[in-house]
Amino acid sequence: MNTPKTDPLPTPMTVPPDLVAREGMEIPVGGHHPFWADEGRHAWYVGAGHADLFAVDGVEPSGARRHLLRVAAGSVLFDWTRTVEPNLPRFLALSSNDAQIIRLPLERLRSLGAEESGREWLRRWSDEWVNSVYRGLAAAAAPTTALIARGGDILKAEPGASVRPDDRVLWAVLEGGRALLAGLPELIISGDGGAWPVSPAGWLQVEAGGELRFEHTGDRLGREDFWEDWSRFHHLAHRWAARRLVEMRDSETGRLAVKSEGEISAQTNAVKHLSRLLLPQDRRDLGPVEIGDPLLAAVQLVAGDLGIPMSEIAAGPRWRSGEDLFTRLTRLPRLRTRRVVLRGAWWRHDSGPLLAFRQATAAPVAVLPRAAARYEVVDPADGSRTPVDEAVGATLSPSAFTFYPGFAEHALKVWEVFRFSFQGVRGDLFLVA
Repeated sequence: MNTPKTDPLPTPMTVPPDLVAREGMEIPVGGHHPFWADEGRHAWYVGAGHADLFAVDGVEPSGARRHLLRVAAGSVLFDWTRTVEPNLPRFLALSSNDAQIIRLPLERLRSLGAEESGREWLRRWSDEWVNSVYRGLAAAAAPTTALIARGGDILKAEPGASVRPDDRVLWAVLEGGRALLAGLPELIISGDGGAWPVSPAGWLQVEAGGELRFEHTGDRLGREDFWEDWSRFHHLAHRWAARRLVEMRDSETGRLAVKSEGEISAQTNAVKHLSRLLLPQDRRDLGPVEIGDPLLAAVQLVAGDLGIPMSEIAAGPRWRSGEDLFTRLTRLPRLRTRRVVLRGAWWRHDSGPLLAFRQATAAPVAVLPRAAARYEVVDPADGSRTPVDEAVGATLSPSAFTFYPGFAEHALKVWEVFRFSFQGVRGDLFLVA
């Protein structure tokens, strides 16, 4: 597949001043300032840095995102107007922290096509955008047997044939017949005389014979139906983006399943090993436990309750056993551990957060204080929270771990030692095994 050739893009300083300086509005940038790029009212000129476009599941910016394309400095991020079809993703843009993003009225940008001085700008920006859309959505290269089309060509392609542009964006006009964009059955191009932009990263597969005519973008800009064709292309590409999201999710699911298979086995063994440190002899042969990473999650919950970040463990090398994790915990300067025995009505006394284990399965849980005489069991496997009473307490193994803050790494003043001596001393002395 040939690499798309594009004319050098103008620098930010040479952008038409009436369009940017007078009619544009600079917007906040960076990861904390996303903006929807599918509401049909604006386009965004990237004066510096870059902007990334994501397809988002659902209607909220917090939905699952998949990266589609990047718009570099000197280019325009065009609006991807939403369609009324159900179950289609939305499009969210995020800019780099060093970006300059100028929001422009979409209608004003479109009017450049009627101005001699602005038509070349619009041609370059629209071609670059179409190239980006195809590169972001095309999962495969055009067939090696594809016919090569150039501006001005008229082809009578037979059913089953593939056609792609030579080295730049061309607009394909199909008279009669039918074609599929990128060979995908849901991306149908009908032969009604409308024009469809195709980049060298894409292609058309002819389904029913017809005449294909190819034109340059500059030859289409002055036509009254240019923006109607532009919108039809984006509606079709919207369906393409939905399909691409499903493909990316399926691919990621398969990759993670293979990757996690070995990790699940290692983490299962780790839980069993750490359980052997805590459980009596007759409770140690527990069989396999189906988990992801619950032991580390439980430890993080306990440490988080103390206000101690566990990033050193989470970001460090993978631990391969319970003993390995426990050894690393004891080496953290800000965290201390000790083994305890849960006796009597232990949940009625504030003894700090605990790492405990289910009596029946040895699955790890975090036992967190929620008042002076109230605890709850937090299961990292499903996120459930259960207040502890006598019945719930009976489901936990008598052996557990308690955590408490260690000394700071700097030299301590007298008052800091005095404060530390009382830290964590609540009602837990009876718990020490």
